[in-house]
Amino acid sequence: MLADKFLEDGDKKTVICDALGGKMNAVYDYGERRKEEGIKEGKEEENKKIAIKMLKNNEDMEKIKEYIDISEDEIIKLKKEIENKN
Repeated sequence: MLADKFLEDGDKKTVICDALGGKMNAVYDYGERRKEEGIKEGKEEENKKIAIKMLKNNEDMEKIKEYIDISEDEIIKLKKEIENKN
């Protein structure tokens, strides 16, 4: 917990930890969840970019699925988006 990092006085640390313990853990847990969600979203976005590049280079769906973690439905959706732009 943060109090452990910044307070040396054991009594003060105990009082603060007792008062904020549950709330601080909830804040920390929330931050960790948001961090993991952000990493996941970033990977998904990067996979889409790679799939679009591969589709533009006429790579087939099986090859795209082999190289990146993306569903067949998502590939079809991206392919339609590319076709609609042209």
